[in-house]
Amino acid sequence: MKKEKSDKKKEWILDMMESFEIPKETVLDVPIISLVGDREIVIENFISIVEYGDEVIRLKTQCGEFTIEGKNLEARSMDSEHIQIKGKIQALSFGNRG
Repeated sequence: MKKEKSDKKKEWILDMMESFEIPKETVLDVPIISLVGDREIVIENFISIVEYGDEVIRLKTQCGEFTIEGKNLEARSMDSEHIQIKGKIQALSFGNRG
């Protein structure tokens, strides 16, 4: 019952945002992902780093864990709002929500 109310509230908010043409990422705190070819990715609005290695980097986001797989992966810059990763990017995926 509580989840239904939460889902309906979220739907209502999304409908209102669409009506007023407000970008969803400004209110929902969802990750914004920018990919430059297969060599660079920037992720905004992530919560924390779950795993960091040269072949796998996993980030906790509001949408679940976001995984970047590749070769020679390296965080080139990072602050509390974004992370820039360079290397040979081979796969991206979301999983393990919550």
